[in-house]
Amino acid sequence: MSKKVIHLLLVEDKDTDALVAREELSDSVDVVFEMTRVDRLRSAVNFLENKTLDVVVLDLSLPDSDGLETFVKFRVAAPNLPVVVASHRSDESIALQAVQAGAQDYLVKDHAYGLLVRTIRYAIERAQVQFALHRTEERLSGVIESARDAIIRIDHEHLIVVFNAAAK
Repeated sequence: MSKKVIHLLLVEDKDTDALVAREELSDSVDVVFEMTRVDRLRSAVNFLENKTLDVVVLDLSLPDSDGLETFVKFRVAAPNLPVVVASHRSDESIALQAVQAGAQDYLVKDHAYGLLVRTIRYAIERAQVQFALHRTEERLSGVIESARDAIIRIDHEHLIVVFNAAAK
């Protein structure tokens, strides 16, 4: 039986952190990680132009970018790619902001050993579910808009939140 292959980009400038990630990924039993490592945000964005990836593990402290701005800049370049932020920063407000901005998860490196493989798998699964939900919402919107009958949806405060052309 062949193992599933996950194409991963590790954006990490510290050799020791990259080595820890590589070792943890190599311990996976039923998944093979094909990992590419870059050490700059610019290199990561350039890499996206030529490759198809399943997931990115992104450090927030890089030589050419620092803090939440790193994630935001990367998200602009790859809005639909699942990203796991891995950082030494244990500030919960930064973690929350990263997840609210679209990161699938936030790992604090000093406390995350043994969690990377599972976190990556969950990040990919969540991204797939979000994509499927978005596609279903688009199809439903098309059905509602093309219906000849009036369709109106109201919220719990009795405000109209959706209506189609026939309802106008």
